[in-house]
Amino acid sequence: MISDQRVMDIVLRIANRDRGMRRGMKVERARGYICMAAFRPKHELLVRQIRSIQTQEISEWRCVIGIDGADADTRSAIEAVIGDDQRFVVREFPDNVGFYRNFERLLEEVPLDVGWVALADQDDEWFPEKLTRSVQGLEDAALVVGQVVVVGVDSAIGEISARRAVPLIAEFIDNQVTGSAAVFRRSLLDVALPFPDATDLAFHDHWLGVCALATGGIAVIDAPLQNYIQHGGNVIGEEQPSGIGARMRNLFRQAGSSPLDSLRYLRQHRWGWRVNMARRLLAVGPSLSHDDAPGVAAIARGRLSPTLIAATVSAVVRREAPPARTLGLLIGAATYR
Repeated sequence: MISDQRVMDIVLRIANRDRGMRRGMKVERARGYICMAAFRPKHELLVRQIRSIQTQEISEWRCVIGIDGADADTRSAIEAVIGDDQRFVVREFPDNVGFYRNFERLLEEVPLDVGWVALADQDDEWFPEKLTRSVQGLEDAALVVGQVVVVGVDSAIGEISARRAVPLIAEFIDNQVTGSAAVFRRSLLDVALPFPDATDLAFHDHWLGVCALATGGIAVIDAPLQNYIQHGGNVIGEEQPSGIGARMRNLFRQAGSSPLDSLRYLRQHRWGWRVNMARRLLAVGPSLSHDDAPGVAAIARGRLSPTLIAATVSAVVRREAPPARTLGLLIGAATYR
C-alpha cells in the first residue's frame, strides 16, 4: 500500500518535471517496427493479415512475429507466407506466456532508432493507407488509433467502431485503445516498459493508452483503417455496450456463481488492474497535468476516497466514461485491501 505522503511526494515531483514529451515532434515516417503476436492462428486469416501488411503504402519497416510457445506448424505456415520478404522476422518463443506478456517481450526488442511502432493481431486485415495515416498523426500525439470495421469471418462488412478521445481518468475507467489499430512513437516505450503487474484483466493496449495520455496524448482517426475480424477463437473481441445487469451476469461467469466470489474478482482483477497501472505510472513519473494528478493518485491508493469519487463521477457526468463500469469499479475500490 502506498502511503498518502508517498503519493503526494510523487505527484509534486512529477508536476515539476519537464513537459517535453507533450510537445509536438517530427516522426521519421520511413522507419517503423511492427509487432505481431501469434498463437495457433487460423491459416487463411494469417495469410490475409500478412499480405495486408506487405502491401502498405509505407514499405520501410520491420515486422517481428512472436509465436507464443513452441509451435513448428505455425512457424512453417508463417515462413511459407512471408517467403523471401526480408522485412519479416519470426521469433518462436519456447514458453507460452499469453498475449499480455508476449506483446511485452516483443516491445522490449524494439530498436531505439525507429520512429514509430505498430501492433498487429494475427487475424485482422489492414487497409493499404493504415500506416500512412496513422504515422502522420504522430506529429501531434504519442499514439494514434483508427476506427475498425468489425466483421465476422464470413461477413463482407459490419459495424464501424466508435473509439473516441477521452481524458486520462476516463481512459483508466474504460479503454478506448484497440491495440491492433494503434500506432505510437517509439519514445512511448520509455514510459510503458516494463508492463505493470498483471491481473486476469490486464490488457497491453489499455496500459499503452494510459501512458500515451500521460505523455503526448492520443489522436483518434474517425475513418476505419482495417477490418477487425471476430471469430470463435478471438482472445479479445470487440466489446458491446451493456448495462449493469449484463455486466453483473458477465462477472458471475468470470468469477463463479457466488456473489462473494464475484465481488472478490471485481476487486482483485478489474479494480486491481487500474490500481496497478496507476502505481506504475506514478513510479515511472511522466509529467501529469494538475487536472489528472489527483485522480491518478487516488486510483493508486486503491481505496475509496472523496477524490476518487469526484474524479470518476465527473467523468460520467461529462459522458466520458460509462456509468455501469464506473459504478463497478467504485464498488471494487470500496472493498479493496
